[in-house]
Amino acid sequence: MPEVIQDELFEGALKTGRPISLYLKTGVPVRGKVRAHDGFTVLLEQEGRSILVYKHSITSVLGARPGQRKK
Repeated sequence: MPEVIQDELFEGALKTGRPISLYLKTGVPVRGKVRAHDGFTVLLEQEGRSILVYKHSITSVLGARPGQRKK
């Protein structure tokens, strides 16, 4: 179940092209546009450079909305 929510968040951000903020366990915020994601990582683009973030280091995500869930 948690993977579905993550996939919805990152897919929504990928499709819309809206930037998101990821907050890491160290307290550092990372902001950028999602370019790709898989089960373990999120690839962001920030000012023309790529940033690979491991999902296990993320504590929260801001700026993304999940799609409509089917009941």
